[in-house]
Formats: sequence, C-alpha cells, structure tokens
Amino acid sequence: PFSSDGSQISFYSSASNFVSGDTNGVIDVFIKNITTGALIRVSTDSVGTQVNGNSWHPAFSPDGTNIAFYSEATNLVSGDTNGWGDVFVKNLSTGAVTRISTDSAGIQANSASDVPEFSPDGTKIVFESHATNLVAGDTNGSWDVFVKDLISNSTVRISTGSGGEQGNANSWNAVFSPDGTKVVFESFASNLVENDTNGVADIFVKNLVSGQLLRISTDSFGNQGDNHSENPSFSPDGTKILFSSTASNLVIGDTNGERDVFVKDLITGAISRVS
Repeated sequence: PFSSDGSQISFYSSASNFVSGDTNGVIDVFIKNITTGALIRVSTDSVGTQVNGNSWHPAFSPDGTNIAFYSEATNLVSGDTNGWGDVFVKNLSTGAVTRISTDSAGIQANSASDVPEFSPDGTKIVFESHATNLVAGDTNGSWDVFVKDLISNSTVRISTGSGGEQGNANSWNAVFSPDGTKVVFESFASNLVENDTNGVADIFVKNLVSGQLLRISTDSFGNQGDNHSENPSFSPDGTKILFSSTASNLVIGDTNGERDVFVKDLITGAISRVS
C-alpha cells in the first residue's frame, strides 16, 4: 500500500538482493521511496538485525511515521515465545518495534494474529486473531476481530453482537471508518444479529462508541443475502460501504450468476449494484 502522502510504498518480498546483508532466506517487508528511489527493509528488530521468520501484510500509519505488519519471526522483540505469527509496529524514525497482538496487560497471544490496519488518527490498530487469551471469555475457538489502543494498550474484541455476544464462527477482514468510530468486517457467525439464517459470510458494521452491530449485506428492505459477501470498505465520508457478493437477491434483476460489487447506503439502507 501507499503511504497517505503517496511518497512511499510498502510491500513484502522474498528477494534477497534489495538491500545488502539480506541473508535470512525469508519474506521481508520493505519500503520504497518513490521520489528518491531509496529502499529500506523494515522487518528488522529495533537495532536493525534481520529476523528469522516471514513477514508480510504491511500497513502505514496515517502520518507515515510507523508501519504495522505481520511476522512469524521470534526475534523482533524479546520474550516472543508463543510460536505463532504476531502483529508488530515499527517506528520508522527510531527503529523501535512493538508487538501489539497482546492482551491489555501485554501478555502474548496463544495463537496467530494477522492483517493489521491503523485507525484514521493512528492511535488504534484493528487486527484479526485466533488467540483465546486476548480478552476474557473468548471461548468460541474462532478467528475474531480486535482493536488495540496504542496509547492505553487496551485490547477489545469487536466481532461481537450488540449485547457483547461472541460470534460462533470466524470473523476477519476489518477496516476502520474514516472517522474511526466504526469498524466493518466480514463474518461467518450466525448469532451476531437476529434472524441470520443464510449460513454464509455477511458484512457487519460495529459502532465502537455504542457497541451496536448491524448487518449490512442485505437488500434495501433488510432481507439477508442468499450467498457470501466479502471485502468491505468505507466511502470517504463514511456513509456508504462497498463490498462484493455472490448473492443474487440483493437487487432486482441479478441473474448473471457471478460475483458483483455493491454499495450500501448506511443512512437510507438502499443498496445498488455498481458492477
């Protein structure tokens, strides 16, 4: 992805000749400055030592001073003994590395965590994890979506119903709204909202302030889709959500039997097919 000012691109590669001294034989995360052509490897520890495991899924902070990424390395930070891939944040100015896929007390996760994204103000990160010890009461054995507050270090599970009910199946692919008050994600869970009986992946929006959860992969009258919906993203003003779906009943006349792209208006509930 690009940095917010468009001057840099982050990517991951197994190439060993981008930077000198790349002898670890794993996938690393790099940043390319488009203006100067400078290329640096960022999946290193705080003193620049290369790591012993694969790293990928980089995401810039909004101000471009930090980058989050997933890594299977055990030597990015001290005390990484869980044997699972974790989510880390690298400060591009100081080189400091912080593992953020931990509970509110800093205890490491007991399973894999992945796919970080920063909030618009850069103070939080949303990620998905299969760990059961990031929050109390996580007994569903599924992938969940969590938000880590980088200031308070608190970790909150947000792939829950409006009453806090944990999902009964996997949730992932989360993105913040432009104002940072909501998170959209997809989930196979059937118990996050009432009358979820379609047995497929749906798109949900969680209000981080009120805790309210809404299913938005529905037609204009609120009827659920008859097939999977995936890959959600917010419009710049936060009033609409774009997603793809193989459902045939979200709009009238959908007879192509193919995956389509839809836009859901969060204010009116109207949905339109844009593909």
